[in-house]
Amino acid sequence: MEPAKREARRLQQRAGYLRRLLEAVERLVGAGESYATLSVNELVDEAGISRSSFYKYFGDKSTLLLALSETVESDFLAGARAWLDLPPDAGEAEYRAAFRTIFDTYRAHRATMRLITEGATYDATMRGRYDEMMRAFVGAVAQHVRRGQDVGRTDGRLDAQGVATWLTWMLEAGQLDHIAAATDDEVDAHVAAVTRIVSGALAPAVA
Repeated sequence: MEPAKREARRLQQRAGYLRRLLEAVERLVGAGESYATLSVNELVDEAGISRSSFYKYFGDKSTLLLALSETVESDFLAGARAWLDLPPDAGEAEYRAAFRTIFDTYRAHRATMRLITEGATYDATMRGRYDEMMRAFVGAVAQHVRRGQDVGRTDGRLDAQGVATWLTWMLEAGQLDHIAAATDDEVDAHVAAVTRIVSGALAPAVA
């Protein structure tokens, strides 16, 4: 097999194992298990992969958690597109649907996200990875703000980077503290509140 094809196959296989391990971690931690005390045997048994595959692609649980952060970041950014790709004339119903998608994505990964945020408080490598994730989110929101400014949908006097930073960190803290454990009805209430906050923050300039 050609080296390029071999590498592509290896990456595809790693991605498949990573997705299965992500689902396993979220089931186990969501059921009350502690990631710190979970053994590799428990993880691979839950994910349905071999120990040799785990060590070949991830090495240890710390490296696995870093890899899991890549997957949840990708999923979160994909979910955020429901908001960030809205047209300039989007209405309240479209904003609500977008934030419901974002919050549902967060809830699906709430166990892993809590592990990442907790790990960032004591592990320098994880802190760096978490900061990198947040910079990616801020950058995506800043682009959205600037697009709104370009067409007059958002007040052109606003500092796009500053607004994006506040919106991103507000949403991150709110999701961690309020969305992760919310019921469906509670999520609906949070969606309504966030829709009003974000649409107001990104409104056109008042004459």
